[in-house]
Amino acid sequence: MRDLEALQQALATFLGSDRFRKFVLYTRPRGGLRYWQEQEWRRFTAAHPEFAVGEDPLGDAVRICELHGPQKPPQQVLQFCPSLACSGDVYLIPLLQGKQALATVLDVGSAPWDRHRAVMLVGAHNCIITGAPPTDSPPALIARYWCCCSFIEEGNWSLVTPGTTGPFGPASSANPVWGTHKLFLDDLRQHLGLERQTYKRAEFTFSTNCKACGAWLYQGLARCPQCRAIRIEFDGLEQFVSDQLGCCCLSGAVSDVRDENGNYYWAPYFIDRIRAGEVRSPV
Repeated sequence: MRDLEALQQALATFLGSDRFRKFVLYTRPRGGLRYWQEQEWRRFTAAHPEFAVGEDPLGDAVRICELHGPQKPPQQVLQFCPSLACSGDVYLIPLLQGKQALATVLDVGSAPWDRHRAVMLVGAHNCIITGAPPTDSPPALIARYWCCCSFIEEGNWSLVTPGTTGPFGPASSANPVWGTHKLFLDDLRQHLGLERQTYKRAEFTFSTNCKACGAWLYQGLARCPQCRAIRIEFDGLEQFVSDQLGCCCLSGAVSDVRDENGNYYWAPYFIDRIRAGEVRSPV
């Protein structure tokens, strides 16, 4: 371990902090250097032949976590993450002025759907922090997210506790985050009962489970595919829900929502039109 630390320190000094950070970020999880990294490595070993080691020791050296130091086993460290997050880290996440969420990094590594993409599975706790973070065990999880690793720096997350969590058990669902940090924040705000700030359209706020049977709801339909109950967003708008399926006049997607002129609309689009006053809502 001491030799690895010496290699890391020497390489960081040789490259400079910014270049070394980029070298760490772009090191592939299963070994192998990119062309520019190979060039830098040749320059380094020419200047420091005592560190002319193979790729395996080099890989271990650049997997040492900046936040937690070399005591973390390599498999617990996410190389691509700008902050090199580790499983078990507890963070405060700014939501609104004076309000923060508490979240734990449950796992780090390659994305289940793309092994070349580095992500962290984040568990958000069922609480809003308005002062100092709690010193006792965090509350139960309210949601889980696959997060892009850059969110830590992009969202100015604050590390509260490094890697000391115990088992929390599974949350009801793991929500893939395919968009931006703002999209993640808005979904987290909604889970915690706060108002969304950026993504307010109906497609981002629709319920996901049937109020009657609990079945998963297709986003574009007003009726539950299992029990045929009408989703809560159409309470009072039942007259616009058709028993026949049609194609949305805007997108062509399948829908069961039809306006007074007989035009079908994808369910979220129709709710957006109601909110905008483009469709007269029944009294």
